[in-house]
Amino acid sequence: MSSVSGKSLFGRYRNWIERLQAAALDLPIIVGWAVFAGVTGGALRLLNLDFNTPAAWDLFALSTLVLPVTVTFALMEASPRRATPGKRRLGLVVVNRMGQRLSVRRSLARSTGKFLPWQLAHTAVFQLLAGSDAAGYLILSIAAQALVLASTLTMAFDSQNRPFHDLVAGTRVVQAPPVAVTDRTSVPGARHGPGVPSTHGDDAVPRRRGGAR
Repeated sequence: MSSVSGKSLFGRYRNWIERLQAAALDLPIIVGWAVFAGVTGGALRLLNLDFNTPAAWDLFALSTLVLPVTVTFALMEASPRRATPGKRRLGLVVVNRMGQRLSVRRSLARSTGKFLPWQLAHTAVFQLLAGSDAAGYLILSIAAQALVLASTLTMAFDSQNRPFHDLVAGTRVVQAPPVAVTDRTSVPGARHGPGVPSTHGDDAVPRRRGGAR
C-alpha cells in the first residue's frame, strides 16, 4: 500500500547488523546517565548518605540509571522524529504495526522490555557482590544474559528483524521515508488534508471533517 493509506508508510525492513550499529551509536546516552549516577552516588557519600544493603544499591541504580535511560529512549522514539540519534544516523525509525508513530505508552512498553534484562542483571550482581550464596541470584544473572542473547538471535532470524521487545510491544524498526513522502508528523502543527491520516501517535482518534457551510 502507499504511504497515504497509513498502513505501510516506509520501505524495506533493515537488517539486524544495522540495528546493532544503531545501538552502538546510542551508547553515549547510556554513558551520560551512568556518569550522572556516579556523580550522584559520590555526592551522597560526601553527605554520609551511603547505602548499606544490596537492595538499596539496586534501587539507587534503578532510579538514577536504568529508569532514566528507559524514559529517555521511549520519549525519543515517541517523538516526531521517531528515533534515537543512533537510529536517525542510519536512517531508521520505530513505528507500530500500522507503520505509524508510537504513542508514549507503547514506546515506554518497548523500552521497558528492552532494558529489563539490564535491571535484572543489576539485581543479581548487587546481591552476589554482597556475598549472597543464594543460587537464585546466580541463575537470575545467567538468565538475564541469556535473554539478551536470545533476543539478539531472534532479531537476526525474524523476517522483520524484531527482537523480543518489538514482538511484545507490537513495534518494528524500518527505513525512514524520503522527505517528499506525505507524512507530516515531522512538521509540528501541520494539517492533514482529506484522505491523509494523522500519524501523531498510534492511539490517536481520527477527526471528522465538518460539512460545508
